[in-house]
Amino acid sequence: MATLTVIDGAGVSRETKVAGSGTTGDPYVPSVNVDTLSPGTAAASLGKAEDAAHTSGDTGVLALAVRNDAGTALAGTTLDYIPLSTDSTGALRTTGGGGGGTVDTELPAAAALSDAASNPTTPLVGACLLYWNGASWDRVRAAGIGKDLNAVAGGSIVTVWTPTSGKRVRLMSGSISVSAACSVLFEDNAAGTTVYRTPKLLADTPYSFDLGGGYLLSAANNVLKLTTSAAANVTGTLRGTEE
Repeated sequence: MATLTVIDGAGVSRETKVAGSGTTGDPYVPSVNVDTLSPGTAAASLGKAEDAAHTSGDTGVLALAVRNDAGTALAGTTLDYIPLSTDSTGALRTTGGGGGGTVDTELPAAAALSDAASNPTTPLVGACLLYWNGASWDRVRAAGIGKDLNAVAGGSIVTVWTPTSGKRVRLMSGSISVSAACSVLFEDNAAGTTVYRTPKLLADTPYSFDLGGGYLLSAANNVLKLTTSAAANVTGTLRGTEE
């Protein structure tokens, strides 16, 4: 039995018991496994210490990944060692799920959609259409309510739309006719608060109007009123929403 000195990766001498004389016919045979030796952590060593800084020119062992087209798990249970996995093109499989870290994006924080939103400096994201009214962003409305006007006498101011309690009327469009030539004025709850005035209409001639995004009355529970510039009955349908 002889002793063979081996220098490990850290430059430390390791004495290993061997059998044999070291000649061609009688080579040294180590009596211990070399895998018990430390790979070392120096720049030229195969091993590296956890959290050690990288230095250009460091040596190490190539890390191999497994091509796994199906993306199936390659370990039996949690906390098992597992190889890195790639798809058929060699791209490393990763996932953003499972609490794998915060993704920094330019998207704004989630918030309820509302009207009068300011012009954003980050991408505007929503599940509904928005339009710019010249000062702020509003949701696009669909006129879901129709109010019937059945020969409403308009010579004096009269209520034509009373909203559900707590709601505000938004007048969006209408199709009307008048029994005598006149213009029709729609007002917000009282005389002098104009919502929309038609041009002078011919008697018994249909007239349609579209207010785009509509006119929202100034307060909840306000009623929409109507008056005509001359004695006449107004017939037709008004359309809008209650909000």
